[in-house]
Order: sequence, then C-alpha cells, then structure tokens
Amino acid sequence: INPFTGKPYNTTFLRLYDLIRYEHTIHNKPRYVVYNREKTFSRADALTRYYRIYHPNRELLSGKRR
Repeated sequence: INPFTGKPYNTTFLRLYDLIRYEHTIHNKPRYVVYNREKTFSRADALTRYYRIYHPNRELLSGKRR
C-alpha cells in the first residue's frame, strides 16, 4: 500500500530494496539535471551512465544529492 495515497501498488516487488528504490524514484522525485540541457534523471546511476556514454572525457562530480 502506498503510504502517500493509501492505494495499493499495481506492481509486485520481489525484493524490499526494489520497493524502496521505487518509492524514492517515483514518489520522492529527487531530480538530477544535466546542465545546459533539458534532460533530467530520477536516479543518480542513470545520470552517471549518461555522462559515461555521452561525455566520456568529462570528470564527474562526486557526492550524493538528497
């Protein structure tokens, strides 16, 4: 049951970690922004993957955003 809406999820999660990640990704929505672009990512690993693929020579900033 979604603690914010009180409605049941339409998705089944095999691991508790997956449920927690889902709640943080979908409901809390911290956003990671690519500067000078209209591109955002809801997870830091997706942003890291984007930089690794499309900007391989750029140094990534370390640290967590919460």
